[in-house]
Amino acid sequence: MTGNPHLFVHVRTAVTTTCVGPAWIRQHLGTHLTTRNLRSNRIPDEALATGGDAKRLSEMFGIGLHAARRYTAVLGHPGLSDPGLGTPTP
Repeated sequence: MTGNPHLFVHVRTAVTTTCVGPAWIRQHLGTHLTTRNLRSNRIPDEALATGGDAKRLSEMFGIGLHAARRYTAVLGHPGLSDPGLGTPTP
């Protein structure tokens, strides 16, 4: 268990509250995976997981309620009915 609030933690940052550097991310995840890509994929996943709770999305990702509602508005889209994506709850 670590008190480090960051998503990626390695042996040196686990005992601090600092983040890993860009070089570590490129070395371990490749150049195609950016923080922007991670965030853009995480928001819709969290919208599914929360059953469309726009307020929670807003607080978690630091986005406005209007932006959060755009993410939750697509929960009924047929492309999200893949069993591997989970089932949104009303």
